[in-house]
Amino acid sequence: MVQTDGLRRRVYINFADSERMHTVLRATNGQIEFLHDNGELFQVQIEITGMGKRRIRIANLPPKVPDCVIRTALAKYGDVKEIHEE
Repeated sequence: MVQTDGLRRRVYINFADSERMHTVLRATNGQIEFLHDNGELFQVQIEITGMGKRRIRIANLPPKVPDCVIRTALAKYGDVKEIHEE
């Protein structure tokens, strides 16, 4: 499965197994060149993400609840990296 995040200019790829993922990382040393349609050449980084990381959505929360309250409530489950409003 391929998922894109256009705002952050990232592409996420789910491999069927971790061995294939590590094979790609070893073969590329975590970096490849990408030739854009307009001829520009970009260095693209390849790295492991999502290992143990989870994204959650909280629905029907009053808009006045500050981020620090949400961060404190979720801290017992792990580190809160980012909070985004929809």
